[in-house]
Amino acid sequence: MTILVLPSGSVDEWLDTLPAYQAALLVELGGREEPAAAAARWLESAGPSNTAPLGALKTGGDLFFLNLLRQLRTLLCATADATLESERAAVVRQAALGRTATVTAVAGLLGPLLGVAPVLIAPALALVLAVLSQVGQATMCDVLSSLISAREAERSDS
Repeated sequence: MTILVLPSGSVDEWLDTLPAYQAALLVELGGREEPAAAAARWLESAGPSNTAPLGALKTGGDLFFLNLLRQLRTLLCATADATLESERAAVVRQAALGRTATVTAVAGLLGPLLGVAPVLIAPALALVLAVLSQVGQATMCDVLSSLISAREAERSDS
């Protein structure tokens, strides 16, 4: 298995990978204080009033964030699953180039798997990757699993 080492950086440094208007919106959503929660809020937001929210349902964004986390865990952590090994190797190569390349590569790989444009998930990924970049490989997978478990618990409570 190819080992991914994410570029390190603060939340602000990961937000710098995004266009200024997206970074500003994520900061307003609490991206500096609670990056994972802000990532979920980004995907749960309805956007412009004349468009349907993601998944056309109020709960669609929450489920979408959960699926995004699951796909990210499969990409970054799955050791027995070789289905994404070539994609993982591509992300490893891009990660060596820095945070912007990492966000772009991961969004480009996961977007089609989730059925959305990469630009839609890039802001949420930047925040989640900011959290993950602060820990080691083994802990990164544990953190992703914890985020998934927390989202599943929230969904079952509602």
